[in-house]
Amino acid sequence: MRRRPSARLLVLSPENHILLFHFVFTRGALAGKSYWATPGGGVEENESFAEAAAREFAEEIGSHNYSISQEIARQEFMMKLPGRNL
Repeated sequence: MRRRPSARLLVLSPENHILLFHFVFTRGALAGKSYWATPGGGVEENESFAEAAAREFAEEIGSHNYSISQEIARQEFMMKLPGRNL
C-alpha cells in the first residue's frame, strides 16, 4: 500500500459555514460512491503541509484574500483511492 501525505483545510465563511466539495465516482474501485470532502490534496516532494495547504487552496478556490491558521490536527488512516478517472 502506498503512503500519500495530504493537507486538508477547514474553510469557514463569515457565517461559520464549512466549505465542502462533493465527489461522485463513475468509474474504478469507487464507482457508484460519492462523498463530501474539505479542500486540499497531496503534499508534493520537499513541500511542507502548510505549503501544500496554501497551494491546494489557490488551485481549488482561486486567488483570494485569505489567511491559513496553524495546524489543528493530524490523522493517519488507510483509504481506498480511485484511479485517475472519476
